[in-house]
Amino acid sequence: MSSITGSVRIRRTPEDVFDYIVDPTRRPEWQDAVQRIEIEHRTGEGRGTRVRETRRVQGRSMTATWEVTDYEPGHRYGFRGVDGPVRPVVTMTLVPYERGTQTQVDIEIDFETSGIGRLFGALARRSARHDVVTDGQAAEGPAQP
Repeated sequence: MSSITGSVRIRRTPEDVFDYIVDPTRRPEWQDAVQRIEIEHRTGEGRGTRVRETRRVQGRSMTATWEVTDYEPGHRYGFRGVDGPVRPVVTMTLVPYERGTQTQVDIEIDFETSGIGRLFGALARRSARHDVVTDGQAAEGPAQP
């Protein structure tokens, strides 16, 4: 299956947007489904940081762990699920606009599934298609530090 993609333009610099999206504790501000964040392990350079996230999925709370895989300040941020039958792979690329006063965030989401996760993968994709739009709209407002 192909990745789910979306974009949002935010009236902040790429550095401001990057600082906002890489702070796991701020995710509930721009992702409606996120209920709780626990940082399990934080690294100094970002890559390798592990986060335990609880989110609403199809009306239920589900908890999974993800690890930061891409960390290029002002340019790119990504993470990959490390447990559970449905593991998200997310990449956010930041592109400056208007002489760097605005940022376009291009989001790509895919899922790795195994076993029973193949059944739930279709539901995760459907939810992600919706969330990539609504989360992007929410990010336009709260990205103000």
